[in-house]
Amino acid sequence: MNAVSETGGFFDGWVRNAGLMDGRLVDLCVQAGEVVALGPALAPATAKGLDAEGRALSPALVDHHLHLYAAAAALDSLNCAPPQIRCPADLRAAVASAPPGSDGWIRAVAYHPNNGGEIDRATLDAWRPDVPVRVQHVSGRRWTLNSAGLEALGEDGPWQSEQDRANGHLLDQDSWLSARLRQRRGSQPPDLSRISRTLASFGVVAVTDTGPANNATTLAQLRTAVKSGAVRQHIQMMGNASLDALYVAAAVGRDRVAVGPHKFHLLESELPDFDWLCESIGRSHAHQRPVAFHCVTRSELVFALAALESVGVMAGDRIEHAGVCPDEQAQSMARLGLWVVTQPEFVYSKGDRYLDEVAAEDQPWLYRLAGLRRAGVSLAASSDAPYGALNPWQGIAAAIQRKTRLGRSLGRDEALAFNDALNLYTGPLQAPGSAAPSFAVGCAANLCVLDRSWAEIACSPASTQALLTLARGRIVWQGDQTGALV
Repeated sequence: MNAVSETGGFFDGWVRNAGLMDGRLVDLCVQAGEVVALGPALAPATAKGLDAEGRALSPALVDHHLHLYAAAAALDSLNCAPPQIRCPADLRAAVASAPPGSDGWIRAVAYHPNNGGEIDRATLDAWRPDVPVRVQHVSGRRWTLNSAGLEALGEDGPWQSEQDRANGHLLDQDSWLSARLRQRRGSQPPDLSRISRTLASFGVVAVTDTGPANNATTLAQLRTAVKSGAVRQHIQMMGNASLDALYVAAAVGRDRVAVGPHKFHLLESELPDFDWLCESIGRSHAHQRPVAFHCVTRSELVFALAALESVGVMAGDRIEHAGVCPDEQAQSMARLGLWVVTQPEFVYSKGDRYLDEVAAEDQPWLYRLAGLRRAGVSLAASSDAPYGALNPWQGIAAAIQRKTRLGRSLGRDEALAFNDALNLYTGPLQAPGSAAPSFAVGCAANLCVLDRSWAEIACSPASTQALLTLARGRIVWQGDQTGALV
C-alpha cells in the first residue's frame, strides 16, 4: 500500500483487484469519503492506493450492542472463561499470581462456578489477601470482593442482605461501584483507544453502546474520546430517560456520537410496575425517541411485548438479545415491526452451559436466527462485549455452525448461510434490522479489505482480520500486511 495517509486521515485513491462476494474483481476509487468509481480494471497503472490481489472487499461492520467502557476494562482484566480457566485450581492460581492493575486492584471477569467453583469473600481472602480483588460473574450482574476490596470501597455498600455483605457479593450495582471507585481513588473511565483499535482491526466502523445508566456525563465522555482520536468508530449511545430531550434522529453523522434509544434493562426477578413502564415508553416516544428492551428470558420478552402492545410502537423500537423466543413471540415482534439485536456467538461460548442448565422446553428457542427471519423479524447481531467475544467474525462463524465450544449442536435449524450471517453485522447503525448496503458509486466509503478471499473466509470466518478499514473514507485501520500489497 502506498503511503496514502496515516490512520485517522482520509483515503483518497484506489482499491484495485478487490474481490466481491459474487466472485468479480473490481477497482474502487474513494474521494472525499465517497465511492466515485467502481468496476473492473478501472484504476490507472500509476494510481495510488491498495492492490487487494483478490482479497475480499466487504461493507464495513457494525457492532449493534456492546458495553464500551466495560469491554475496555475487560481487555485489561483477568479472563476467567474457558479455555483460560477450566477448574477451580486454575482460577485460584490465576488470582494468586495476577498483578494488580494501575488502580491497585485485581479485576477478573467472565467467572462462572461451572469452571471456577463457588467463590465468596473468604475464598478470595485465602487466595489473595494482600490487594483488593473483585471478580465479575459471567452474567455481569454480580461482583465478588475480598476483604481488602471491601475495605477499599467501604462496607456501607448497597448490599441486598447481611449475608451478601458477609460473602462479599454485590448484585446489580455496577453504577454504584463505578461511582465509589471514582470517589475513593479518583479513577477515570477506562481508556477506549485499545478497544477501538481492536474493533477497527476486525472491520468495525460503528457501535451501539448499550448501558442503561448512560447519561449526559457518559455522552460527554464519549464525545471527548472521539474528538481526541481515542475512539475511531461512530457511536450510538443508548441510555436512560434523562436523555429523551437530547435525542435527534439520524444525528450520529454530525459529530460521530449521538443519543440512541431509551434502554430498559428488564430482570425477570424484579420486573418494573407495568403502568410506570408504559408511561416511560410514552414519554420517550413523545420525544420521537425509540425504546430498547433487554430481554434474555421468555418472561422478560413477554412483559416487554405486552407493554409495547399497550403503548404502541414507533420506528426504531427494538429488543436486545431475545435470548428465549418461541414462535408466538417471534410473530408478535414481526407484527409490531420491532428490530431484534441478538448474539450468535453466545451459542459457541455459552452454549454448553445453556444445554446443561436451561430448561428443555426453552432450548429450541435460544438465540434464534433463521426462525426469526422466517417469521419476518428484522434481525441484526452484536458481540455484547465484554459478555461475549468482541470479534464479530466469531459471531458470524457461530451463526453458520451453531456449535458449542465442545462441539455440541444447539438449534441447528437456526443456522444461517454465510451471506446472511455477514449481513447481520452490516446494517446501518441506527437501523440495525435494515438491508445491508451494497457498493455503488455515490455511497459512503464504509468498507474494509479483508486478509483473504471470500472463498477462504467462508470456510473459516472466525480468524478473519481487516487489512484496511474505512469509515466514511477515514482510515481507521491499516494492518501490518498492507505494506506488502503495493
